[in-house]
Amino acid sequence: MYGYIYSHTFLIIFLFLFFMALLDTLPNRYFEDFPIEFKKLNPEDFTGFDCHKTEIDLDQNGYIADALSPHIDLDIKNTIVINTQVGSGKSTGIINAVKSFYDDDNNYMIFVASPFKSLVNQYYDKLKDVGIDEEHLFNYEDLEEAQKEDYLDKKVHIITVNTLLSNPGDYLLTNSGKKKEYILNLVEFCEDNRIKVVFIYDEIHDAIHNFKELYLFNLWRWKDVIHKNIVLSATFNEASKVVIKNFATLTDNRIKILESERKIIPDKISNLFLFYDNANQYTYKNETVFEVVERIINDNKDIDILCYSRKLAKDLVNGENSKVGKLLKEKYPRKVKLCVSGLIEDEEDLDKNRYDEEYCNVGTNFKTGISIEKENHAFLIIMPPSGVLATFANNQGIFSNGINSVIQALARKRKVGDIYVILPYPKQLQFNTLPFRSVSNVAKDNFIKFYRACARGSNNQLSEYYNLNEQYGELEKFYKENYEDYYDKAKAKYNESQNALNLKLNFPDIDRFILDSGEKCLVQYFEFFGKDLSTFITYSAFTNQFVNCKLAGINLRAPIIIEENDIKNSLKEFVLNYIFKNESLNYLIDKINLKYYYHEFRHELFNYHVVLYKEKETDKLPKVIKAGDVAFIEREIIGVIQRIRFKNEEYNRAYDENNFQNEFVYTRGFYFRSCISHAIQMKDNIGNYDENTQRLINSYILLDKFRELVISTKEQIILRGNRRLYVLPNNINEKITELFNVDEFNVCIEGIVNFDFVINNGFFPFKDGLENTNSLEQRFNSFYKYILQDFFETIPRKVRGINCKEIISNLEIPVFSSVINFLERADYNDGILEKISSTEIDINSIEIID
Repeated sequence: MYGYIYSHTFLIIFLFLFFMALLDTLPNRYFEDFPIEFKKLNPEDFTGFDCHKTEIDLDQNGYIADALSPHIDLDIKNTIVINTQVGSGKSTGIINAVKSFYDDDNNYMIFVASPFKSLVNQYYDKLKDVGIDEEHLFNYEDLEEAQKEDYLDKKVHIITVNTLLSNPGDYLLTNSGKKKEYILNLVEFCEDNRIKVVFIYDEIHDAIHNFKELYLFNLWRWKDVIHKNIVLSATFNEASKVVIKNFATLTDNRIKILESERKIIPDKISNLFLFYDNANQYTYKNETVFEVVERIINDNKDIDILCYSRKLAKDLVNGENSKVGKLLKEKYPRKVKLCVSGLIEDEEDLDKNRYDEEYCNVGTNFKTGISIEKENHAFLIIMPPSGVLATFANNQGIFSNGINSVIQALARKRKVGDIYVILPYPKQLQFNTLPFRSVSNVAKDNFIKFYRACARGSNNQLSEYYNLNEQYGELEKFYKENYEDYYDKAKAKYNESQNALNLKLNFPDIDRFILDSGEKCLVQYFEFFGKDLSTFITYSAFTNQFVNCKLAGINLRAPIIIEENDIKNSLKEFVLNYIFKNESLNYLIDKINLKYYYHEFRHELFNYHVVLYKEKETDKLPKVIKAGDVAFIEREIIGVIQRIRFKNEEYNRAYDENNFQNEFVYTRGFYFRSCISHAIQMKDNIGNYDENTQRLINSYILLDKFRELVISTKEQIILRGNRRLYVLPNNINEKITELFNVDEFNVCIEGIVNFDFVINNGFFPFKDGLENTNSLEQRFNSFYKYILQDFFETIPRKVRGINCKEIISNLEIPVFSSVINFLERADYNDGILEKISSTEIDINSIEIID
């Protein structure tokens, strides 16, 4: 049907069996009663305000709307903050609150302020459904065509937060004249008619960026008419507390917190599958993405795909060679929708880009604010790959705001089904920071076992666990060190000076710092709060922290497909995607010898991936191979490392990320000549090496001796015209045999066959031709033919009626500093540590990965 379709059957079975094998052993089974952590709001967060907190409970179905109504006092002027879990019916609570104010005899004007344009029409339709007359509703999207009289007498307005605050966005300096006029007219109308104004802010976590100091002044336009603020979120952050304080100053400094503990409702839990893939980039070529999408489609389930970046979403759907795009378009003819927002919000084609329940949606703009209520459905979330995890916060795309964006994204799925997350391996974790004092040792041990299986990176750079409610303390420490203390002397000198021009500098207090930079600080400096989202996701999945989904399976080995007729390009893709920016391997290549690096490379390929080998010119399904199964692949791996490490040497073509040269072939002859080069260099210090290495050095010194002996037997032939050529017989002759010392021959062959890792494992054909006969003559002849092949460039000749080899050139022994040394042990440079990495992960005994 299209490329690589042959792979799906095997992998689907493989992954299914893997998941089933793990169902009874996954770490989260030991954390069934572990408390779910969430960002709590407390009166002490609002010192100086008249603040009270009430705990409210979800009903048996996990909803909160009915519990909210008695606590929303219509007559009291205050700011109400509703802190409840995702999927608990906050939207229904908003609708009920609007209806209560709408039906009340008092004269209210209600504003429902959303962080997104895409939610405006949703609220408009829902408010109509509960009985609010359309004549009393105003959708701000109709503003451009509206006149003043079209909106002044409307009781309910659905707008965006940036319109309410007159925030024009990042690309303009001021809001449109129409929007300004709209706000000013409504303020004046409410003041003149003594109308009480109620503001309802939904999903406040996604609107924080609007609350810059300049735009906060726009709220004070409403000072004389504002009656109540209602603020809702499932994922409050420290910045939202600052916003709440600003709201409360307009409602007589009164705050009422309504908060519910997070709890799991069994009937609302989806299956969560984590697919770890440490690719530098996720693209339409990525086999994990393809296999997961194919698995879902073969399960006959509908699918939506949330991507961390717009580029990835576009490439998956419209990439010219995108296998994922072909799959989706075959399943959903003319029903695949690309949901990505424009760079400038006002330019967004809303109807084209909004999430649509009737379509298969692939995009970026539905990580929050929408409810996916499809039956028999799977939701795929593609997190930022390992290559984008840098210091720049926006590198992580739609997840650049940290862990709250992850919680919100997972919560989009409201009907029970499957959630798949593709993510890089998490960083190593400092286990003594975990909040496990109350859990059993069995639970701790299983958590550690599984986390170590998933984690990568240096043990010298461990992530730490932090409680969500410790964020203020960490931000306070950061602010004191990098703001207060750092600028202390500068502030003092400024305050002491008498500025004749009365210029003013207002040093940001901690609230201003948190509002402007708090979330960015947490994401940039704390792995657990967003610098490494995989750490947070893995911990949370293992300890049942997500209220709408529960870990049901883990896949640790991303698929790599190698085709027999295209091994070089297959390995090229592997190198570009998994090797070039692999911190561990890049660190190792400068700290250890290349034989160690070679084993680590193989370990990376065969331990952390399912390697599928497709034989050429066959319709057979690819087979899973382990290290050592296919000699040609092993030879290519050695060649790849030769090119990576010595890309500028004379024996190799130029090699970089954009120019992976396929012409270079790493032959047995090149390998032998490299080993001889290092043996010659090492022989003067042979006593510094272990016994086996000494034998190997001696063996290659002898191999070089035999090479020289054969060279010495070349026969010069003079042809007509005095043309001279040199020839060697096709088979060993008596003259050459007499030069070979039997004892030296046996030492040479036994050393190479027994102590050379590459030859012993049969990666180059050599030992079979010497071990499968007891005849010394036949062994000599086989050995001689290897010398002809590996140390000379020849062409067939018939001279004086005898078949022979014309010697075009003697192949030179390379400079030792330009080729891999396979004679050394696989050591660190500063010690003796033999490490031959294991070649297979036992998926039913995951604990062996450390």
